[in-house]
Amino acid sequence: MSVQVELSLFGQLRTLVDAPKMKVEMDDEATVLDLFRHLVARFGDRFGSRVFCQTQGQGAWQRIQRHVLVFVNDVKIEPEDLPAAKLKTGEASTDVQVFVMQPFTGG
Repeated sequence: MSVQVELSLFGQLRTLVDAPKMKVEMDDEATVLDLFRHLVARFGDRFGSRVFCQTQGQGAWQRIQRHVLVFVNDVKIEPEDLPAAKLKTGEASTDVQVFVMQPFTGG
């Protein structure tokens, strides 16, 4: 089985991809962290460096930066909860909405 993720990107992340909204098919056991790793594979290290904490080697792409805001079906997921947070939240759910925001900085 799989889950259809309707992904919306905002802020700086929106400027890194060609489409600010997209659909992604993931395994129904996938976590939010798995989704982000899929996005890095699709959009490259530049995307990854905007989302993940800067670590090298085997630990790369493990921790989401604290200022990246993630909502799954309108529920905010805290950065420390992302590795275990499942995309699919119920038996019958096959569609999931994920909103990812990285605020702009500067002035």
